[in-house]
Amino acid sequence: QAGVHENDGSDIELIDDDDEKNEAEEYELWKIRELKRIKRDKEERLERQKELELVERRRMMTDQEREEDDKRMDAGSAKRDEVKAFNFLQKYYHRGGFFQDKARTGEEPLYNRDYHEPTAEETFDKSTLPKAMQLRRGQFGKKGQVKHTHLTEADTTDMSAAWSQHSKVTQKYQEKMAAAKSVHVFDRPGSASGSTGH
Repeated sequence: QAGVHENDGSDIELIDDDDEKNEAEEYELWKIRELKRIKRDKEERLERQKELELVERRRMMTDQEREEDDKRMDAGSAKRDEVKAFNFLQKYYHRGGFFQDKARTGEEPLYNRDYHEPTAEETFDKSTLPKAMQLRRGQFGKKGQVKHTHLTEADTTDMSAAWSQHSKVTQKYQEKMAAAKSVHVFDRPGSASGSTGH
């Protein structure tokens, strides 16, 4: 008798997978899900049909009519705020690619907010800080900081490179190259020495 009830505790933790228990209730829930799916499919089909009709209608318009239609459509659409200029060393945040249909329709205002708004750490002017403390992201003195913060800080042009040198050797090499053979010759092809003209 001791071994009869020893697995009762583990049976209680199991997920109820008995489909026969509430068959009528499960059928009603399935009907609701199926009706929602049918409604969603119909809405998507109608939206696609409207889009195709709009494309066809705009193809038949003249340029002036299309411009007027653009202005009318822009006035009715939900717009994001105008993007402001970035502060010095402000970090860029991408607003993402998911749920942008909600941003287009305007049903979710969260997706229409300005992602270029500076965070609390970026509100002050970093150009007043010492050069070593001017960091785009992270905090001063923390691990993972790099020497270069932005491209305007240093001119990366390598003037010692071979293509930057203006010597007779490089000029001779450039003139030997097939595409640049007559790169410095600006005479007309017919006026070259030895040609007879017409």
